[in-house]
Formats: sequence, C-alpha cells, structure tokens
Amino acid sequence: VASSVFHLEALDADGRALLDIPVEASVVDHVTTHEERQFAVVVPWSPALESSLASLRVRDVRTPLSSGMRSSETARRVRRTPSVRIESALAEPAARLERTSSGDRLRWNSTAYPMAIVRDVATGQMLAFLRRSGDGFVSGGRAVDVIYSDGVRSVTRRVRAGQEQ
Repeated sequence: VASSVFHLEALDADGRALLDIPVEASVVDHVTTHEERQFAVVVPWSPALESSLASLRVRDVRTPLSSGMRSSETARRVRRTPSVRIESALAEPAARLERTSSGDRLRWNSTAYPMAIVRDVATGQMLAFLRRSGDGFVSGGRAVDVIYSDGVRSVTRRVRAGQEQ
C-alpha cells in the first residue's frame, strides 16, 4: 500500500496530523453514475491518539487540494474545555430496540451518531450498518451490541428489546 494515492490522516483539533496511513481505495463496480471508492483500515490506537483525535481526512495525493473530512463535534467541544474528558462528553445514543415477528427496528439519537453498526454479542458478527434512526435489521432474536459512530468517535451499548439504553 506504500504506493497508494489515497491516505487517511488522523488530525487533532488544530489540524495537526497524528497519523498518516496509506490506504487502498477500491472502485465500487456497481456504481454507474460516478466513480465511487471504498476502503477499510485498521488504525493503530494509542492513549495519545485517543485523547487528541478530532478529525479524519482522506486525501488523494494526486490532487492535494481535494480531500474528504469528517470531524467529531464532541472532540471539538472538549478541546475548548480541557478539563472534560472526551469519553464522558460523548452524547448518549438514547437507543430503543423494537422487536417484531418480521424483524427488528432500532431508534437512536442519529443527530449525534449518524451511523449505527449492529453486532451479534456471542459471535461478534456484523448484522447491519444503519444510517437512519428507525431502520430495520434481522437479529433472529440474538443479543446485540450497537456501535454508534459520529464518523470519528464511537460508543458501544448493549441494546435489549423494549429498554432504553
């Protein structure tokens, strides 16, 4: 991946690079209206990164002024109030799982967390990527953990049917 033209940059609140990771972004073959690429990367986590990470930027080295960026509003707010720890400042997802005979529906604070990833507690298998509160998925009655993401930071909660978490 050293020759990759795409890089994932982890930035602090002042825009300084904490990490710069080359990534291989594959073209999505079934998108016909424009070029779309996707990638996944494992970020080498550390306490220093945890306390400083505020934004993620994907950069194409061929076009230095072109990039995509996602910032954590929580990390930005905490930066202005240094005595507050990021973990305690993250919003509660306020999730509610509704189970029916035809499947499950998850409602959560999607303003704070625009993405929810549903995982089987026993196996760790990913069951769904949800982008809107109220989206449905099928768990087969299994216990699930949900990872709520603001695009940079995330919180994980075990969600049980009918209970607010």
